[in-house]
Amino acid sequence: YALTMHLARAILAPPQEETVPDAIQRAIAFCETHMTENISVGDIAGAADMSRYHFSRLFKRVTGASPAAYVQELRIRESIRLLSDPRLSITEIAPRCGFRDLNYFCRVFRNATGLSPGHYRRSGMSV
Repeated sequence: YALTMHLARAILAPPQEETVPDAIQRAIAFCETHMTENISVGDIAGAADMSRYHFSRLFKRVTGASPAAYVQELRIRESIRLLSDPRLSITEIAPRCGFRDLNYFCRVFRNATGLSPGHYRRSGMSV
């Protein structure tokens, strides 16, 4: 868990020595606001008012992650937060984090954390 969270912070946090361009700041804000929706890289690039190609290159250079990977990390972090609430089922958590398919959510979550959402919750790491 500690390694996963360290990697997530490293991926999601812009490098300290570089100033984050306004366009990328707008894109990050858009991702945070719309992460539960079905957003595409084109949608994020539009929020930054840039072409998709140029935006993707700049976003990766600044954040260290592709736009799609960044959104996925946001969704996983939100799902980890929601897993601490025992009143919410995993079936309810998946769409609240932008995953329309429960199986896909479980697969992505397992790839990111090494555990299924249920095992993660039972492990006590989500508390």
